[in-house]
Amino acid sequence: GAGRQAEQLSAVLRRGGSGMMHSMLMGTLARRLTLLVAASCWYAYHQIGVNVNGSAGPPPRGWGHGPFLDGLHSALAEVKVSRTGMPTPEYLRVAYALISIFDSLPGLVAVKSDMIGNADKIWRRQNSLPGATLQQLCAFELEGPAREEVLYPRGRDGTVCTSLLWLQRALRLVETMLSEFVRGQPVRDSVAIAYGRTLKRHHNFMMRGAFGVAINAAPSRKEFLRRISAGMSEERAMRVLAKLTPEMSKVTEHVHSFLVQAGVEAR
Repeated sequence: GAGRQAEQLSAVLRRGGSGMMHSMLMGTLARRLTLLVAASCWYAYHQIGVNVNGSAGPPPRGWGHGPFLDGLHSALAEVKVSRTGMPTPEYLRVAYALISIFDSLPGLVAVKSDMIGNADKIWRRQNSLPGATLQQLCAFELEGPAREEVLYPRGRDGTVCTSLLWLQRALRLVETMLSEFVRGQPVRDSVAIAYGRTLKRHHNFMMRGAFGVAINAAPSRKEFLRRISAGMSEERAMRVLAKLTPEMSKVTEHVHSFLVQAGVEAR
């Protein structure tokens, strides 16, 4: 163990061991200590699943309550990407705000349920490693003892990488749909175009058929704007949405690029 390695190192130093032997033992000890710490973190991360400082509370779904545009504006304003990556809580607040769009598209309730499930899984995981960015949470799985879990998840929640992959795909659906809507497409066509560019390639024949039926239940442009703006005029709602869509794209593109670079997502 690490204690045994430390004793061996001390003995060599007492005997005045060579610089090369000293360096070799130091390197071995450092590697073993790193593996020991990583294994301990893996156990806490996958088996205990709680924050050592106490629970961080339930997922911040409150960001999805109230008018969609208000919630999305507030969530996007909180996002500050650091040198270490995308802050996990801020990303999830944006995610929950975007998920609430499906309250105005009731035909797509299955997509909403799936997105909430994946977002909740990431939230529970980040409670175990508070302060970690999305990149750090994924790097822990991709580079540490839990690497196999990324490809072959066995736990109740699977992995952060898997949950983030599917959540991100669905968020790009929402982002693309709203961008097309801002460009003047009807709601139904906006959803269809977005689905074709994002989730469709990952769905089987039956899922594609079910999604096609759900698209037909999309509301009219006027009704959709009424639902997401809660009292704004159509003109003002469109101006606000046009201002927010580029900010949405920055968030989704940042995470998509990371997933591609990490080999989790295809281009």
